Amino acid sequence: MTGASAGGAADGSRGGLLAERAQRTVLIGMVAYVALGAFESLAVSTAMPTVAAELDGLRLYTLAFATGSAAGVVGMLVAGRWTDRRGPTPPLLAGISLFLVGLLVAGLAPSMPVLLAGRTVQGAGSGIEGVAIFVLVARVFPEARRPKVFAWFAAAWVVPGVVGPLLAGAMTQYLGWRWVFLAVPVLAVPALLTLRPALAAGRTGPHGPVADGGDTTPWRDVAGQVLRGARGLGTVVLVRALVAAAFVGAQVLLPLALTRERGLAPALAGAVLTLHVLGWSAGSWARGRGGPSHAGFLR
Repeated sequence: MTGASAGGAADGSRGGLLAERAQRTVLIGMVAYVALGAFESLAVSTAMPTVAAELDGLRLYTLAFATGSAAGVVGMLVAGRWTDRRGPTPPLLAGISLFLVGLLVAGLAPSMPVLLAGRTVQGAGSGIEGVAIFVLVARVFPEARRPKVFAWFAAAWVVPGVVGPLLAGAMTQYLGWRWVFLAVPVLAVPALLTLRPALAAGRTGPHGPVADGGDTTPWRDVAGQVLRGARGLGTVVLVRALVAAAFVGAQVLLPLALTRERGLAPALAGAVLTLHVLGWSAGSWARGRGGPSHAGFLR
């Protein structure tokens, strides 16, 4: 996300573009949608060993996660410029659409290559919507409330982290792994309906396109800083990438090792993911609660 998106949104939302009641409604929808995304991520990690075995695609197991992650990076790059020019609503709607279509393709996949295609579409959509929803937070909520909003985003991972792997394992064992993918689009509709006030507020940028000002550093220069581990932004991005790689690596490979090497049922193997999700959520929640506050807002 470029400077124009964050800076412009911050200026435009000073005091909030929506009334407090509308902000609460939008936050409920955002948290519900983040929780669905968290459930999907943990559920797929739990179910994927079974998926790969049934589709005879164990050799492509890691690609089922790598293709989505790579597509997500591309989606984030696209979303940064897109939100600068058009505001967060168009890319958010496009990202959500791609995410849900990818889930449907993966859930109905007759083979592992088709599932990989669905995961790629899903990953691109996730990358786009992730950037857009952060910009939308800055557009809808005043600055003093944003740390609490992000704390609620972290909290949205807690319930899926506790019950998600167990529920996904039970679904995989008794209903079939396809429902792990197909259930999310059905549940996403009510959450998306509550976002309508925010989507209306975010259809256009408050200060026009990126040419009005902001960070115009070419993305190739930023990429070079990251690859060199340059002091400042490059180091920050590189460290975050390494931490994310460790986090996702554990999430991806632990269920596979526990099911194939230890013979655990999917529900028990996925339950291990609960521990690292709870740790991450607790840290994010503590950091968000330590930021600026607003009296009486979602205490």
